[in-house]
Amino acid sequence: MGKISAKVISQIRKSMKFTHERKIVSLSDFLRPKDVKTGEELIKMGYDPIHAAYVSAQNLLSYFSEMISGLPPLDEFWEIADFATKKYMPSGPPWSPLTGSFFSGWLYLDVFFGPDRETIASCLIDTYNAFSKDSSPMVEIIDTMQASRMGIYEHCGLTGKYVILRELTSEREEVCLVPAGYSGKKGQLWFVRVMPSFSNRNHYSVVFTTPYIIQNPDKNTWLDYLSRKFPMRSTPISNTALSLYMKYGVTRFYWPEYIFKAYCGNQKDAIYLKGLPQ
Repeated sequence: MGKISAKVISQIRKSMKFTHERKIVSLSDFLRPKDVKTGEELIKMGYDPIHAAYVSAQNLLSYFSEMISGLPPLDEFWEIADFATKKYMPSGPPWSPLTGSFFSGWLYLDVFFGPDRETIASCLIDTYNAFSKDSSPMVEIIDTMQASRMGIYEHCGLTGKYVILRELTSEREEVCLVPAGYSGKKGQLWFVRVMPSFSNRNHYSVVFTTPYIIQNPDKNTWLDYLSRKFPMRSTPISNTALSLYMKYGVTRFYWPEYIFKAYCGNQKDAIYLKGLPQ
């Protein structure tokens, strides 16, 4: 458990003390809010089951961050969030090339703070574990989300309604549902966050962001760029340093800034980018 999580948990415990005959704040306010739709409720609304679980988890992360927004340990996070929101106005085109799906994933899963490099997701996981002895599927889903990152994928064709994506740096193939509805074309490069399936009944992953389509440079130029940045003794390119680069970049706002500067157009279900990160 990180130092920020420990402080958050301590302050939550204080807020849950009984005053007269009622609690000031209940645990469900933080971990089981009625305002956050469950995966089952989203499925009834027409969502795919895997996508629904991730959407519910992301909404819980958003709700949790709001619930703890007034706690001093989170001051650093909220300074980052406030700056990024004002600069990038993440609402999707035409106002901004940063979509809500990209921005919320970056903000809750990738933005770290404090001496232990914690995130909103890790704070939620630590908080749940501190107050509950039972394992929770939702915590497992958020843990999976926390491990995810953006990646550059080559479009390798379609199989039914699914898109086959191969990560450029590892050559790992994923059969993916694209909730945004964009099917794309073979040979395209996609900059997306892919969430894996967690169900034995559903053998597909989910492209959790609106697809960012890199129009240029091409695949070989990207591979050359990454090979120079992360010299490998063997191929395909795959190591811890590269994974950390794709998740965190080399500066705090590296990937949001890349999208912001590389934007060159969009359609309803996809956004187009040009250029390499600086």
